[in-house]
Amino acid sequence: MRDYHATWMGIVALSQLGAITRVVMQQIAKADEQNESSVLWANFVGTLLLGFANTCKPQMDRAGITPLFYAVTAGFCGALTSFSTWMFEVVRWAVAWPQPVVINDGLSVLRMHNRALSVASGLLVDLGVAYMGYEM
Repeated sequence: MRDYHATWMGIVALSQLGAITRVVMQQIAKADEQNESSVLWANFVGTLLLGFANTCKPQMDRAGITPLFYAVTAGFCGALTSFSTWMFEVVRWAVAWPQPVVINDGLSVLRMHNRALSVASGLLVDLGVAYMGYEM
């Protein structure tokens, strides 16, 4: 029963820290106006930590600190790599990119093509980065 409470308290505490870290990383990424994705680095760091934690899980089990594993993976990394934030960004790219001043209204077909490419490239890059982070 003690591990059950420790697990949930760890998840709650580290999820708050993960969300704060994601917000800080988003603000740092938005400093560059050319950067399309403000959650790319958060996803990479989160999946890198997930891969590292999964590698260390047998040692954590033997040491009796399994609640820490769940707190780090489900709590911190889960909040850091927030899927809902990433989905919001993909929709934002599809709706708002590129800005009307960049492409003439007469080129609406090209604009829709660019929006579709933006969403597809965002999907592929973020999934690729997440996979690399997890496999490292």
